[in-house]
Amino acid sequence: MKSGIIDKMADLVALVPWKRVSESVLNIFPNDSLQYIWIFSHFVTFLGAVMHFCRFLSPASLIFASVPWYNLSLAGSICTYSLVVYRRHILDPELMVAAPSGSVKSHQMDYHTVPLAEILKSENTHLLVYACLWLTTPTNMLKIFPFAAYSLLNLTNYCIIEAFPKHPLSLAITPLVTYIEYPLLLFAAHVDLAVIGLLCKEANNLGSLYVLIFYIFVWGLRVEYSDASRLAVSNLLRFLDKAFNEDVLPHAVHKTWVLARTKFTLMLSITDYDTIAAESELRESASFRKERSPVREKPKRRKKKIHSACS
Repeated sequence: MKSGIIDKMADLVALVPWKRVSESVLNIFPNDSLQYIWIFSHFVTFLGAVMHFCRFLSPASLIFASVPWYNLSLAGSICTYSLVVYRRHILDPELMVAAPSGSVKSHQMDYHTVPLAEILKSENTHLLVYACLWLTTPTNMLKIFPFAAYSLLNLTNYCIIEAFPKHPLSLAITPLVTYIEYPLLLFAAHVDLAVIGLLCKEANNLGSLYVLIFYIFVWGLRVEYSDASRLAVSNLLRFLDKAFNEDVLPHAVHKTWVLARTKFTLMLSITDYDTIAAESELRESASFRKERSPVREKPKRRKKKIHSACS
């Protein structure tokens, strides 16, 4: 009986045009071989973060407890941003991959010396450093949430813009993706601020300030080049202004806060955070819709507009 069912299933499987199916699947993805790794590592990052969150909700479940989803998510992030930094600053400084064959060996070009300052300006570099740093610290969902957010946006944008641009589902969810993109990026920037408080707690428990100091240094670099991070700082400063209101607290305390705030804003080159916040909101449709995640990383190989910033 079982052998008869197996034979029938084998006959049905033999009727499937597997060669045509495989060609159709491959046509969905870009020809650049590095792009396969980019897509897969983003998927691993997002999947690892989601499964780690599910493990937090249901720690007794075997599938959540048996796999180190947190480290898997960080490994995907390290792979993603290492690839992006390599392609952006080493393989292809002009964001143009020479041949769609995807062969790195056949990529012929004159290599230029990349200044360290250019690499340090890249938010992809900052995210790569964060991912490596989190491997050495206690696990926490806040640490991997920004990576999951950027991966979700990049994967979604790739599907609706590059892989299935004319599919009815892509056309249907495009307004939703556009709507949630800006709040999600801004929330991720606020999470980066919250991580500072988390690291202060960990530094107190572990008796070491090295991770906290290193994180603040890299975070300061991000604030200098990221509109979302600067807007998050401006929101925090406005909240603290209300907390240190001169009408509520003594004048000496308010004066101390004003001096500290002035030095802080000068150090981060934020001269008028109210103006910065307003400008960031006005640039929502221009800046954040162009770049779905911190920094553009996809090559401009197609005529169609690429909306994702590819982290």
